[in-house]
Amino acid sequence: MLTFRGCLITVKYGNKRIIRAIYQNCPKLKYLKLLLRDSNIFELENLLINCQCLNGLYILTDNLFYWDDLFEILSMSSPTSLFKFKFGFNYFNSSKPIELESLKLFFDNWKGRHPMLLQLSSSYYSINSGDVKKYVDLIKKYMLEGIIEKYNNDWY
Repeated sequence: MLTFRGCLITVKYGNKRIIRAIYQNCPKLKYLKLLLRDSNIFELENLLINCQCLNGLYILTDNLFYWDDLFEILSMSSPTSLFKFKFGFNYFNSSKPIELESLKLFFDNWKGRHPMLLQLSSSYYSINSGDVKKYVDLIKKYMLEGIIEKYNNDWY
């Protein structure tokens, strides 16, 4: 963990105790990069409730991960300041990519909030062009609706 003038700058590895320490000691946190596993996803909800200044969140996963749980927590418990998201998955280590239906539910539940800046990233995994088109088409739909302001990925 790095600290600078009492503020946490970045955490690259996460577990329940680290996440708990963050939300108990860093209520003015603005950006967080966090390796998240299903076993500690509900501590993220406490972090979102307690860190009301958070505006950027980079979630990395490296195991089989249930994106629906994450997106439900994000849409229900995120502070109003949070609108910058980056989601990364490492398929090489059996991480489950984000399913289109999960993204759709997240976007639908985000309606009425600050339009999001969204980035999707994957390591060691090449998404075929047909799947990329499905993601891009879905995201374009929500850009037209004003739910997503800006989007990019590293899949090309």
